[in-house]
Amino acid sequence: MSRRNPIPPRLRSKILIANRHSCCVCHHGGVQIHHINDDNTDNREENLAVLCLEHHNLATTPSGLTAKLKPKEITEYKLNWEETCKNIVERLARSRTAFFMVDYKNAQRIRQLYSQLSQEERFAAYTQLRIQFQEETILRKEQKFDISLEPTTSWNPTVEKLVEEIKSGNPHPKMFQKAKGHSKDPLYPIGFPPAIGFYDIWCQIMVRAILVIRGAYDIENLMSLENPADSGLEGSLISFIGELNGDVASPDEWIKKPVSRTTLSVKKNSTIWISELYLKTHYVYSDTAVSSLDKGRENGILFFRSIESIEEQDDNKIVIFKCTPLILGSGALKTP
Repeated sequence: MSRRNPIPPRLRSKILIANRHSCCVCHHGGVQIHHINDDNTDNREENLAVLCLEHHNLATTPSGLTAKLKPKEITEYKLNWEETCKNIVERLARSRTAFFMVDYKNAQRIRQLYSQLSQEERFAAYTQLRIQFQEETILRKEQKFDISLEPTTSWNPTVEKLVEEIKSGNPHPKMFQKAKGHSKDPLYPIGFPPAIGFYDIWCQIMVRAILVIRGAYDIENLMSLENPADSGLEGSLISFIGELNGDVASPDEWIKKPVSRTTLSVKKNSTIWISELYLKTHYVYSDTAVSSLDKGRENGILFFRSIESIEEQDDNKIVIFKCTPLILGSGALKTP
């Protein structure tokens, strides 16, 4: 028998995340990682499958006998389930950016990430987003989201025009170039709608283009990791829904209070992830947005930086992490 070679923590986390911590055969929890070719020293990603105890037993070769669950079958289950999980996570990220109202967007950071996309990546994003936004417009009607003066990415001539801008790679489309910019960010239009509302739509579109290429982890999936600090999440994007509680200033107070703070808390069973979100006051959408960011349930996309601490407290596992909020909003669509 070959000597067991422990699976590196980062690879172990990657495999569990890719399978949403569930068996690739039955999709139930309570899982183990199985070496498909029965060689415990072969830790290639393609040789690792996530199985529940029952299917792990069926896949393990008894002495002198043949396993009831064959390697070829396991590989097929693995590939199919991981593709399904990938689609689930993609739809979750889409739903958490298809806002009825944008409350906050870090426009400068969004533009930086967007500008890193190659021409080929931008065209791929453009192709996908044309399809996705039209699908979501149908969902809005089915879910009774009405188009209003608030930012919304329902498919319309303005959204179509902005999506076309993806192909050029210009992070500052022509329609905003004559608008007065904010003192803290000359590329950020100020004033009443339509300029500021359209720019919120543009920020949503840039984030969505980044997501098409880079993808985003689902925070609830990450919360099932035994030790997220060993998972190599730094620099990743994370989609979330969670509770906010803080002291956020009105956008008109940007000189007196340039940065606001609110606490994000996401709970799953006995695990709680907490992060202090620092918001640039001039990027807060409105006074109405302030109340949601102060104390409300928000969703959006975060740029993950690090795990600060993990501790047990009152039978709960508390994970403190650092991140940069890219875009936060309310009224997310439920994608099928």
